Formats: sequence, structure tokens, C-alpha cells
Amino acid sequence: MRLRVKTGKVTNLSQIPGVAELIRAAAPDLDSSGYMQCDSRIDVHAELPNYWALYRGKTLLSLITLFSPRKKEVELSAITHPEFRRLGYFNRLFILVVKTLRTFSYESILFVTSNSVPCDFDLPAELGLTIEFSEYLLVYDKKRSPISTPDRSDLTLRRAESKDRDMLIAMNATVFPEDAENTEHIIDSTLNDESKDMYILYEGETPIGTCATGIDEDIFLYSLGIRPSMQGRGYGKLLINRMVTMLEDRDQRILLEADSENSSALRLYQNNGFSISLESNYYRLPIEEVR
Repeated sequence: MRLRVKTGKVTNLSQIPGVAELIRAAAPDLDSSGYMQCDSRIDVHAELPNYWALYRGKTLLSLITLFSPRKKEVELSAITHPEFRRLGYFNRLFILVVKTLRTFSYESILFVTSNSVPCDFDLPAELGLTIEFSEYLLVYDKKRSPISTPDRSDLTLRRAESKDRDMLIAMNATVFPEDAENTEHIIDSTLNDESKDMYILYEGETPIGTCATGIDEDIFLYSLGIRPSMQGRGYGKLLINRMVTMLEDRDQRILLEADSENSSALRLYQNNGFSISLESNYYRLPIEEVR
């Protein structure tokens, strides 16, 4: 039976035909919410596919997904059926992916790997790449009570509106300076998507922090941060507790991510009811080095 490649854009991994069977066969314990992100709603380029799938008949043999909320780099995750590893199926898809990425002027690929997923590609090792950073997917455990934090009547949490756009862009550029180039895109994609919300924490009438939610099968918290001038005063803990209190009665998991370069955020989350579900490692490969 001939092999065929399918590409497209999806907002959730489960929309790819055959993916549930592939994950059960290749990595039954995988928390795919963190490993294979492919939410096209926040991609920088609307025309860029975010998955490449190789099929034999109806059987999904190998899959590459892309997550591309930034202009210069794209995150790549991959998984191959255990019965079809080391047969060149990943490489076949990877060549097509790189060819497409070059047309969009991407500069680098971040390979995402996890101990929960046996890899079908050895490019990081073959090219001598080292881990640039690790990222942790954390899940809120309702059985673990967050650290008790005295509430404050002068703090309010309000849902952002379109009129807040410029203020949010300016504030988030200071909260997340390493991602300032993409701040406008992230804010716009959140405000214009019915499945996402941005919340602003106010002290009196002064905005001091933000947190966004993406709601699908799970609830993702992202863009969670406090103005640098207000950090170290317990506002982050208060913001997390306000968000969890608002969301915990829903019949969905509450997830967020922290990377190894932000150990203080990781401790904050773990001290407030979140526990690590998945650890992923990131390797950077400049696209110009791919032959």
C-alpha cells in the first residue's frame, strides 16, 4: 500500500486522523498537551501548515507538528509508530517541513524531545546539538491547596477588552522583554479569539499584571506575569490564586508551562498547587545548516 503525506492546520492535536492510535502505540503515558502543541490560532503565519502526517492507508505512521507563535523560530515535535521507526519516515517528513519553513524565512528550528517519547530522529545528536533549555508542563491538583495568601480588597481581576490593547502591549513588553518582538501578535491573537481571554490584575486603578487563558480540552494559563517594578511583593501568588479560584470548578485540567531558565516561576507554581506532568528538552538548529 502506497504512502501518502497529509498537511494542514489544526487547533488541537485530536483533529488529526489516527493520532490517538499513534500516541497509544508509541507513548501511552504521554501528556500530549505539552509535548505536541499545534494550536494554529496563535501562529504568526496563517498560511503555514502546522502538521505533516505520513499514512499507509488509514494508519498514521509518523507525525511532525509545528508550534509557531514567533517570527524567527518554530518548535518542532515528532512521533513515529514503534513498528515503523528507523525506516526514514521522519526524515521524509522533515525534508518537506524544512522546504516549507524556508519559504517563510524562519531562521531556526527548536527540536522538542521528551523522555516520555522514544525519538525516531537523531539529528540533535548527529549535529552535536546541546540542550538549550528545558520546559515543564505543570498541572493544577485540586487536592493540593495553594498556600494561603491573605486576599486584598484593593486588587481586582478584570477581563481585558479591545480598548485595553495598547496598554497590554506596553505592559507585556516590560513583563516579557525577551519576547517583546512578538508581544503584539500574542495580544491580538488572544483578544480576537473566542476560546481565549486575557485578564488584568489591578491595584486600585493601576494595572500591575496579566494572565491569559486558552480553553479547549484543557485550560492553559499563559502570559502570566507581574510588572517588574511590582515583583517580589506576593502579587504573582495572588494572581495565580485568583485565576485558579475562578477556573477550578470547571471539569477541565488547568495547565501552565515554565522553563528551566525561570526557576523562580517554577517554584511559585509548585508552591501554589501545580505539579510537573511532563519535561521537554529543546535543541536549536539554524535552518541554514540543514542540507
